[in-house]
Amino acid sequence: MKKFKFSLRDLFSNKRFTAAFSIIVAFIAWLAITVNETETRTSTFANITINVGIEDSFAGSAGLQVVSEDYLKTANVTVDGPNYIVSALKASDILVNADLSAVTAPGEYNIPLIAKAADGASGFTFVEVSPKYVKLKFDYVDTKDFEVIAKAENITAASGLIKDTPMLNYIGDSKKITISGARSNINLIERVEVIVKDKGEISASQTYDADLVIYDKDGKILDNALFELPEEALKVTVPIYKEKTVAVKPVFTGEPYAGAGAARVERLSISRITVQGAPDVIDTLEFVELKAIDYSLLASAKSFEVELNLPGGVKAANAVEKVKVTIKK
Repeated sequence: MKKFKFSLRDLFSNKRFTAAFSIIVAFIAWLAITVNETETRTSTFANITINVGIEDSFAGSAGLQVVSEDYLKTANVTVDGPNYIVSALKASDILVNADLSAVTAPGEYNIPLIAKAADGASGFTFVEVSPKYVKLKFDYVDTKDFEVIAKAENITAASGLIKDTPMLNYIGDSKKITISGARSNINLIERVEVIVKDKGEISASQTYDADLVIYDKDGKILDNALFELPEEALKVTVPIYKEKTVAVKPVFTGEPYAGAGAARVERLSISRITVQGAPDVIDTLEFVELKAIDYSLLASAKSFEVELNLPGGVKAANAVEKVKVTIKK
């Protein structure tokens, strides 16, 4: 008996076999494609950014703004549809919008989240948005200037020197600061301070970093995160000055000879004055001059109110600005 020998080459050389085989392969491929296209697939996309489009809402047109800081910023979205469509989806094909239609006044709302397909994406349906709601607070945003109290309670002046009132050293107004925030929070502000936390004894004026502290009417410290504050670093200068009492000296122009004007002075309402200033300036100061008096006026006037001519950085104690000069008859 002749032994049968199997050969693939002979098999595929058979035209009837190859025709039948091709039909079977084509059918299997068609079946696979058909199953893939018609099979339903469910998929979840995480961390889709929540779009709070307040500018396109009634709330935005009424001047309301979102004043929440810690609300949930993303959501998860589950979709289903044909496998070949869902498998090709990207997170950018899905939008999550906050429905602000119920927001008509300041307050806190549970805002529904609505998912929709981005332009160009289609053929699938939305199963779930998680969470379904996001809590948002709405209010009017106000901007207001507040008087600032600068403090440096733990900074002291060296012996023989005087610590003056600390001052906000700020690009804008040195006595005011601009704060923005939700109207309900702005209305809570009673007092604003800039506080130096450093400690020490100093013998010259010095500038320090300072913290902005906001208080309500009960003295409770409010969270700075509630407000929009100046971006610049706040600094406080602690002035240190020395005090000294010196003579007041009248000065004349147009004198016929040196000392002619002084010889005509009968008296000064203030002959000695206490001045304050930087220690190195005060140490060298022996007297304070008045602004120059025209000698030719002495013939027609018996007295003059003359302003002090203080050196830069020096001020008179007790806010003295003028001295009365009485001329001899």
